[in-house]
Amino acid sequence: MKNLLLNPKVGIIFMVPGSNETYRVTGSAAISTDPELLKRCEVQGKLPRVVLRVSVEEAFNHCPKAFVRAKLWDAHARPTGAPTHGDFAASRDGKDAAYAKDYNEQYAERLKTEIY
Repeated sequence: MKNLLLNPKVGIIFMVPGSNETYRVTGSAAISTDPELLKRCEVQGKLPRVVLRVSVEEAFNHCPKAFVRAKLWDAHARPTGAPTHGDFAASRDGKDAAYAKDYNEQYAERLKTEIY
């Protein structure tokens, strides 16, 4: 977020899970610790440390062609040989293929307890 202190201009693309709908917003962002804004972003009793407040300059729907072609929300469309979270973690942590396999197998369970 340090870059926002130098240049607050942002471009955000919102992807709607399970849908090919996408929306694009451009504007200026500011980092906020406003308790009311933090409360609006509470998940499972946990508040974020900061939020981004965006002053919208442009907002429009975005062409979903790339998402449709990529089958973005279709887990079965994953390209053969595409790196997994485990492959990334193994490379990052200097580990082997067994580490990557274990990481991938435990991923769904970790999400339940670690995502928030």
